[in-house]
Amino acid sequence: MWTQFQLAASIVGVVTLSFWALKLVRTAYATFLRPSHDLYKRYKGEGEPWALVTGGSDGIGKAYAMELAKRGFNILNVSRTPAKLEAVKAEILATYPSIQVESVTLDMALASFDEIYDVVTQAMAGRDVAVVINNAGLAPHPQRLAAYEAVETLQARNAIAVNVVAFTAVLSAALPILSARKSRGGVVNVSSSSAYQGFAYNAVYASTKAYNHVMSQTLAAEERGKLDVISHTPLFVASNMTRLKANMFVATAEQTVVACLDSLGHDDITSGVLSHKVQNAIIAALPRNIFQQQTIKAMKATRRKVEKKLAAAKKE
Repeated sequence: MWTQFQLAASIVGVVTLSFWALKLVRTAYATFLRPSHDLYKRYKGEGEPWALVTGGSDGIGKAYAMELAKRGFNILNVSRTPAKLEAVKAEILATYPSIQVESVTLDMALASFDEIYDVVTQAMAGRDVAVVINNAGLAPHPQRLAAYEAVETLQARNAIAVNVVAFTAVLSAALPILSARKSRGGVVNVSSSSAYQGFAYNAVYASTKAYNHVMSQTLAAEERGKLDVISHTPLFVASNMTRLKANMFVATAEQTVVACLDSLGHDDITSGVLSHKVQNAIIAALPRNIFQQQTIKAMKATRRKVEKKLAAAKKE
């Protein structure tokens, strides 16, 4: 009896170690050795290819617009702030003079599903849009981190409007157009690592990102062979939305965007940079109660720091 138990335990141990070893090898290969696709050649159709970027006036969205322009795509940038859109347009044209840039002003928190659908459809008309970056999203600033019952109604409503309703409307408008092209197309759905486990004191945001992630995986299966669809699930990224500074664990927007685009056409899911992949692997290995306890401590500490800064700023 004891011998059988030892044998079973040994088999389980070997299988587990083999699984993690294989995963480590695959991650190392994808990160350091695997060649990325030339997206311009992969997606180019009859005309010059365009990339539609939502929320492309700042942070990750802006990084996508800049990187895709660098790779030869004309940019169709959809965001809510005209001044920021014009600033991004000027920066792209100054850096890549041969690229065309068109800006579309749209507040996705206020627009209805049908309005977003119509705007995206009209914007894509007459252009060979080959890539869609479904990035627009809302997250609470650190001082608003709170247990669900304390979340402001408007904050929850806006997060769902942008992260779920607008996210879906963009796909509803764009996918039929992409699928009708003779050439392959690409779709990046920007989710978050919070989609995997949920983040205490960030319930609405994490839940909407889980929706993004599952939708993306489903579409990747449905569209395989015609479209490359990837769910981009970064951990913390330095941006105006997160108000974090880049370090070993916090990636820059540019770093995570390049890593995701290098994975497009190879993977259905990517966390982006290596440090985020490692962190997600550690999180997945932790018992859920320990992860949630540590998350609560971290979120409370973050909120206290921000509230302290805000209080100091008011005194000045």
